[in-house]
Amino acid sequence: MGLKGFEVARLTKIGVFDVVFGSFGYVASDAPEIEGADLSSVSNNFEDGRKLVKAYTPVLDKVFAQKYGLKFLFAYPFPSQMIFCSKPVTKLSDLKGKKVRVYATTLGDFVEGLGGTSVTISFAEVVPALQKGVADCGITGSMPAYNAKWHEVITHAMKVRVGLGLSFMAMSMKKWNGLNADTQKFFIEQSARLEEEIWTAMEAEDEEALRCLSGKGGKCSKGTAGTVVITDPSAEDSALRAKVLEEHVLKKWAARCSKECVDNWNNTAGKVAGMTAGK
Repeated sequence: MGLKGFEVARLTKIGVFDVVFGSFGYVASDAPEIEGADLSSVSNNFEDGRKLVKAYTPVLDKVFAQKYGLKFLFAYPFPSQMIFCSKPVTKLSDLKGKKVRVYATTLGDFVEGLGGTSVTISFAEVVPALQKGVADCGITGSMPAYNAKWHEVITHAMKVRVGLGLSFMAMSMKKWNGLNADTQKFFIEQSARLEEEIWTAMEAEDEEALRCLSGKGGKCSKGTAGTVVITDPSAEDSALRAKVLEEHVLKKWAARCSKECVDNWNNTAGKVAGMTAGK
């Protein structure tokens, strides 16, 4: 439709759409509370991420309703959000001085905490940006990177999960309130079913994406495999990731959210993650 993605919630609010699927990162600029569901590097795996989202759902319900006039139905992940580069990058410290494509403020906080420069580029424009040197690296999901043929322009990737790439399904509250009780019940039940299926599918897709990008570890059923060099994080990388999370990601997010917002996060998502924002 020629949309960038950032406008989908606002368009649903004014009645252009009845139901919307959108990225949390695309709407977080309007509501930092929503960003709290997928702060960069908080969740290390799908299981932890799902527990965090479940704990934070009452906050999301309220914010989606108040900010956008939407009935929040569920959240789901994309495959692991990783760092892909057109230059040799084998450790997080290599990102210092690099221009890295991000699609969410929290990812920009992470990149800048490493000494890199964050560049906001829509997904469809990333490949030419990497080709022209507008960006040295980009952050997206593992399978989306393969499907969009990033492996034809990148050479290296780091197997460091910097986000879940959370997205949501929501319905116009006006439309929702116009449904009878049985139909609302149907949507809630089927949303829960779809949520379960997507979380399960994304975890399985993650493994195949790595095979398709690198050409190693088994067959790629999606097409011709790439030759991307994928590096596992070292102990030093893990320590640096944790440092940037505490000193940059959490602090910067807390600074752009209200005290009530931070308190709500600490009492829900923060408890599950074992972290405190705004210290």
